[in-house]
Amino acid sequence: MKNIGKIASFLTRYISIIILFFSAAAFWKPEGFSWATNYTSIFLGVAMFGMGLTIKAKDFKIVFSKPKEILAGCIAQYTVMPLCAWLLSVVLGLEPDLAIGVILVGCCPGGTASNVITYIAGGDVALSVGMTIVSTLIAPIMTPLLVYGLGGAWVEVSFFSMVISVVKVVLIPVLLGIFLRWIIGRQIEKISGILPLISVVSIVMIISGIVCRLVQAALF
Repeated sequence: MKNIGKIASFLTRYISIIILFFSAAAFWKPEGFSWATNYTSIFLGVAMFGMGLTIKAKDFKIVFSKPKEILAGCIAQYTVMPLCAWLLSVVLGLEPDLAIGVILVGCCPGGTASNVITYIAGGDVALSVGMTIVSTLIAPIMTPLLVYGLGGAWVEVSFFSMVISVVKVVLIPVLLGIFLRWIIGRQIEKISGILPLISVVSIVMIISGIVCRLVQAALF
């Protein structure tokens, strides 16, 4: 278990390099990562579940102790990122399926990845966790609403279908993780060192699959 924890710590610390490596591999050998695109929602759900497992009851205190910072972070999350994604799609003249994919990513909550990167950068991890909690809990409404508004120019978007999808892929896994932590917190604490590994693997596979999909779309 200690060895796995060391591996998880190493991968977490160098996640940016690992992402670049696998992205390059997916770019040059897309056929080796084409399978990942079929499991994007599963990888995302696993990452969200892993995030839920890391959330402790005391983490919710930060939401109430720093409301201004949490509010500012959530506003930036659901304004700057979606608008940048929309602008990028317009400027690059992306095809409808690619444009809606880019916009969808921009409208999704940061999830565990933001907490991991904050930790690596030496930032305020507790504040990041608080922002992640709030942005994730409001994602079932905000993400479909933003995609509906910004992505409607490319494809027909069903608001209610997206709400259901986000609830299943994001909210339910997070709540299950929190519930499991509450029930068997001591056992979860024993493997807390390897929990980031779950998110790292999921994030890397999601990004590799996206790169693979972009390459295949460009070629065909």
